Amino acid sequence: MQAYKNLSLTKKLILSMLIITALGVIIGAVGGNGMSRLNEEDEEMYLYNTLPMEYLATMYDTLASQRICANNMVIFREADPTFAQEEGEALYEKEELFDEAFQSYGENILASTDDTTVEQGLYNEMKKLYYGEFATIKANVRSAVASGDAQAMADAIAAMDSMGSDVSGYMDEAFVLNGKFASDKVAANKDLYRNNTITLTVLTAVSAIC
Repeated sequence: MQAYKNLSLTKKLILSMLIITALGVIIGAVGGNGMSRLNEEDEEMYLYNTLPMEYLATMYDTLASQRICANNMVIFREADPTFAQEEGEALYEKEELFDEAFQSYGENILASTDDTTVEQGLYNEMKKLYYGEFATIKANVRSAVASGDAQAMADAIAAMDSMGSDVSGYMDEAFVLNGKFASDKVAANKDLYRNNTITLTVLTAVSAIC
């Protein structure tokens, strides 16, 4: 402190300017780093939480559409054979859309930075049911419609409705889980923003005093 008092006015001014400059650099670095981290967190939330919910929404929609198409194949088999056939073709299209969304969703889980142990379990259950029992039931619907077996059609549609609800139930759980991941990230980002603001405020105040 005594050494500072002994400095000439010019040297004191130079020293003050250097301190202010250094503080300005620190403020800029802290602010830039904080903004960069917030941007990274927002990007991760979009990639690993928002996109998965979009994939799940597509899966949910196309699964419901498959059930509607199958029902229409049965209901309109005799009353409107042309429409029933069109619904059979639409069923294949909905299956392709589901496959694309399901594949993207699975890849997203592998790339995610979240703890996806639970989500991976839900994904595995969806995969087992949809590509196992649900696929078999759809094959039974097509076979029953082709043969005109009324009882087989009724049994297959009932089984499809039940199994479809089981598959969509796992989708609901996965959707809620990603919503929680996103909510946690939002809370963490708020804390990051608040801490960054406090740090910048303190450094700015120190800079003003100098």
